[in-house]
Amino acid sequence: MNERLYRQVVEESNDGIRVVQDGTVVFVNERLCEMTGYDEAEILGTSKADIVAPEYKQTVEAHHHARVAGEPAPSQYEVELETAGGERLPVELSATRIDYEGEPASLVLHRDISQRKREEAATEQARAQLRQVIDLVPDPVFAIDGDGEYVLVNEAMATLFGTTPQAMVGETPAALGRPALVDRLHDSDESVLESGDRLERAAVELPRDDGADMTVQLTKIPYTVAGTGEKAVLGYARDITARLASEERLETQRDNLELLNQVVRHDIRNDLQLVTAYAEILEDHVDEAGQEHLETVVENATSAVELTRTARDVAAVVLRSDADRAPVDLGRVIEDQLAEVRSNYERAVVTTDGPVPSVTVLADDMLASVVRNLLTNAIEHNDTEPPTVTVSVTVAGEQAVVRVADDGPGIPDNRKEAIFERNERGLDSDGTGLGLYLVETLVNRYDGSIRVEDNDPRGSVFVVELPTIES
Repeated sequence: MNERLYRQVVEESNDGIRVVQDGTVVFVNERLCEMTGYDEAEILGTSKADIVAPEYKQTVEAHHHARVAGEPAPSQYEVELETAGGERLPVELSATRIDYEGEPASLVLHRDISQRKREEAATEQARAQLRQVIDLVPDPVFAIDGDGEYVLVNEAMATLFGTTPQAMVGETPAALGRPALVDRLHDSDESVLESGDRLERAAVELPRDDGADMTVQLTKIPYTVAGTGEKAVLGYARDITARLASEERLETQRDNLELLNQVVRHDIRNDLQLVTAYAEILEDHVDEAGQEHLETVVENATSAVELTRTARDVAAVVLRSDADRAPVDLGRVIEDQLAEVRSNYERAVVTTDGPVPSVTVLADDMLASVVRNLLTNAIEHNDTEPPTVTVSVTVAGEQAVVRVADDGPGIPDNRKEAIFERNERGLDSDGTGLGLYLVETLVNRYDGSIRVEDNDPRGSVFVVELPTIES
């Protein structure tokens, strides 16, 4: 290539170029002037390191002398230049030994890598943020490549092995010791890599440094490492030790509740019914003066029987799941409960407003408890003698609407929602506050709704809406 063509190529290069001979710059192209903000005259005749940032000058000098002397020297490395405006410009230097005008010299290319540095900084920031995020995860997280080496480990995983994330990356699990822990965590890595399928294990026991086992839900997901295309496995060991212990406690409590439910359902309720029966037998043997006391005994025993039934129903609700629902004839349930309440509360007037239609809803045998509690609530909390309760059932679209109206004292607006809360009692009530809580719990379970309205001229109306289904 002749000198004219050579100079044209150099001048049109996207890289800044200097030729350094005997420690002095003897040639500089226009691109380097643009990069640094210096004029050609300001660079020519200067030292090879004059435009290099101070901390890199010694390195540049040493590499130049080695190169000119024919000794080993890196042909490419990174430094920073100081521009005419006092700014730093990161560049990649590529230097080679040439003959310039018959004498040995160094041809130095200066490639602007500021954009690359910004991208690297952004990548590093993203990596640091990712590291911060995975270290905030309280459960062990790891990634292991096809060579069986860790490429990612969070703090929780490192703590499990008694080391640091930095010490684990690049190592194989076997190199860390703890064979029992390694076997339980990594015995399925190869199968996940080969199959490409996600793997989940519900309960894996992992030994800890303190001698106690932790139980984890182990999930492994195959993935491809970005940039390299290498196959790897991402693992997540969710600590479920506390959850399992809590479930065990709940199971024990359920067993205890079931036992209590049996006692209430059989022993206590049977004894109370026996009291009621004997009280009724005594009715013909008690004089007029004792009749009032006997009626009190019967009323309180009957109320106690209803209380045990409510307690039994509450326990049943706790022990039962939503999956127990099935089609139920709402009309039949209401008719049965009306008959039972009329038998138990002979002094009350319980009527229906029109016929009770046969309509099917998705519920369970506890639907009877909803109707019974609404009826007994309307009677027991009624201050009118005799108490009057009216029940109506209508179908509006795909909703069955049940209205239980009484002529009692009514419920203030500020308590119309509170009365459904557990342990909430009505005005001047001696009850437990469980009945209406149970009603709302069951109605919600049936995907229905319940509300209280004012009756005219006095009293309350409890309105239950339940979605209907085809029978």
